Amino acid sequence: LQPNGASSAGLSAGFTVPIEHVFHLLIFLAIGVSASFVRSNALLLMPLSFILLYVVGMATELDHVKYKLMPMFLFGSVILFGIIMSVTDSRRGVMSILVAASIGFHFGMYYASEVPDIASPLYFMIGNILSFALVFATSVSFGLTLRGDALSFDDSRKDD
Repeated sequence: LQPNGASSAGLSAGFTVPIEHVFHLLIFLAIGVSASFVRSNALLLMPLSFILLYVVGMATELDHVKYKLMPMFLFGSVILFGIIMSVTDSRRGVMSILVAASIGFHFGMYYASEVPDIASPLYFMIGNILSFALVFATSVSFGLTLRGDALSFDDSRKDD
């Protein structure tokens, strides 16, 4: 796929759509903050499962005739989600990951209908994923700060 005007429009529209809707942004922030409070390895797995099942939800709504490799995206996302579920170390972590994944799947199906006519759906999805990654990184670090596990630097160094 060679980038053109449709890909640029898809990438920019995909990046801005998740942060334009205030309620959607609050849901994404809640997923990231709650991931930092689950006492398991769900810190990275909750946002990752959201994104993986978002890809599955969006890919089910795209035109499979035009995008012939879309079943590979579906297959890869489902396999990675299975790996995530197998490495989760607590029941609360499994439940949190399942909730985040379900929300991601439904957002994927919703955002597939939000693709502008001028935009490429594949680049729209990539823009969404980049936006999700930034929001989740911010919200997880905010949650860690609230929890008190943020990195602290040694202040006992002497200035030379």
